Amino acid sequence: LILMCWRMLSDDEGRRAFTALWAVNPLVIYGEYVIGQIGLMPSLCVVLACYFSLQKEKAHYACLSLGFGCLLKIFPIIFLPMVLCLTSRSIKDAIRLSLYCLIPVAAGFGLFYMISGATALRVFNLASTVSQPAGAISPWVVRIVQAAIYGAVCIHILLRRKQSFNYVLLVQYFMVVYQAIYLSLPVWQTYYYVWCVPFAILCMQK
Repeated sequence: LILMCWRMLSDDEGRRAFTALWAVNPLVIYGEYVIGQIGLMPSLCVVLACYFSLQKEKAHYACLSLGFGCLLKIFPIIFLPMVLCLTSRSIKDAIRLSLYCLIPVAAGFGLFYMISGATALRVFNLASTVSQPAGAISPWVVRIVQAAIYGAVCIHILLRRKQSFNYVLLVQYFMVVYQAIYLSLPVWQTYYYVWCVPFAILCMQK
């Protein structure tokens, strides 16, 4: 994960700062080593998707990374439409690239279903339950806001297709989508924030 983030930084000073902020990050220490969540592996898959999205002829690796990440946690697949907006040249190309993500997901959960039965699909119900916002705000209002934020990001990407992208801008796209995801997660469950820590640190660099 650190190596991939290094490749998205342009200077040694930024790489040293990233390493230092990662090594002593309390969210990573608490979420991974105290609570025992496996947030770093799917987060690595999202980082890989971000990196490969701007690598020539490697867009399929970005989609494949999201597919494998989805087998660990559901949230990486949320980034698939955004990655397709970044990398696909046509609708046909978008369908082709999406299969690199969807086939591993279907095969993985199909295998889990053969072994464990309907229990393997409970992860989708659990994801929906966990993401129900607490308080007076209706879940539908939160969903509409999340959809609006995600749609705005995708539209902005499509409008910039004739211009060049760089990792500074791309990291910001991913970070905005992460913030939209967190709108429907309990604030006190801080280990969820491990997911976006690499992008948060990258955003702090020049």
